[in-house]
Amino acid sequence: MKRKRFSVPRIRDPRYPHIQVRVVALAGSPFLFLGRQKDCKPTYAVICVNGRKFTPASLGDTKKEREDRARALGLDAIKKIAEQEMAPKPEPTDDRLTLSQLIETYERDGFAGRTDAYRRDSLAALRRLAAFLEEDAALCALKPSDMEKYYAKRAAAKHAPAGRGDLVALKIACRWAWRNGLLDQSPFATAQFDKIIPPKGTQRRPVAKKDRYDAIKAVATQLPPAFEVLLDLAWETGKSHGGIRTLRWEHVALTPAKQAPHGSVTWYADRAKETVDTKKRRIHTRPLNANASAALQRWRKMTKGIGGAFVFPSPSDPNKPLDYATTKKWMRKAENLAKVPHFKQGVWHPYRRGWAVARKHEFSPAELAAANDWRDPSMVVLYQAADEESTLEAATFVA
Repeated sequence: MKRKRFSVPRIRDPRYPHIQVRVVALAGSPFLFLGRQKDCKPTYAVICVNGRKFTPASLGDTKKEREDRARALGLDAIKKIAEQEMAPKPEPTDDRLTLSQLIETYERDGFAGRTDAYRRDSLAALRRLAAFLEEDAALCALKPSDMEKYYAKRAAAKHAPAGRGDLVALKIACRWAWRNGLLDQSPFATAQFDKIIPPKGTQRRPVAKKDRYDAIKAVATQLPPAFEVLLDLAWETGKSHGGIRTLRWEHVALTPAKQAPHGSVTWYADRAKETVDTKKRRIHTRPLNANASAALQRWRKMTKGIGGAFVFPSPSDPNKPLDYATTKKWMRKAENLAKVPHFKQGVWHPYRRGWAVARKHEFSPAELAAANDWRDPSMVVLYQAADEESTLEAATFVA
């Protein structure tokens, strides 16, 4: 029997009878969406409050608690919609909207349902463009050559991907302005503008294999002691570097158990305060292998770590985890000492891919996805990119 999706329909506020919304879970996403009819078409946006997204389970333990909380979220959304409708609208500027006006209006009204990080990065991109261009110049006065000069400047500073991202951010903002009646036409609606945005470059996915791990491990004693433990956990667990850095001792169980003979770790336990469930970070407990357990036992003995203390605390503030910039410097130094080439677009993440590649002949993608709590086995396949050795082996294999 097909399970019915969570839905609280027909949410209304008597003060704003013309607005009706629903809170619903949609297929393909764990999060709740706010649904509303607009221009005779249903529109949906992820419900996001102060950067937090919600799942049905996060609203309460009982059906009534979940429905009441969902209705409250819907009423809050109705109030915000009504306030936006009653707020003084900027006068339509036709084709004279300036970049500074676009940024001001977009910052105020253009990020409903977006995360704080998306808002921050989009505005930063627009402000970089505004610093290069004339803020008071009308968007209709922009020329393709202006975009080409900006991208060339970013590329010369070795920031070509960021330059492309800035142009995309401007394109999205201009489309938003057009949809809201602030522009007669987005500049990027013309072929001359749109073709200026270069195609997205091939994403590199370097893989750290056993020989690289062994070479880095051999020089690890020449770096701070925490580095070797971080390296071992990255190689042995396949977890993200951020998840490893932010571990607390209270989430590490090194006592053997039937289902975890070498102990276990509850990953992302701290994220419960921010969000219960996300695409990349879900609270889950997984057993450790013997090598990872031994590394943590040595580290606990060395640091006397207990309770809520970070496994890898910041040297300047033990109430904060070790920061990424420091561990990145350690890895670059280790690469120099080991005389191994640095991976472009890869510092710690190649070891996560290495975890998947080292096990591809022993376990199926589904088994590896379950072991690392990855929702989609295709993620494992993406990590297990073909190399020369495996390609030759497959091509010459005789069944």
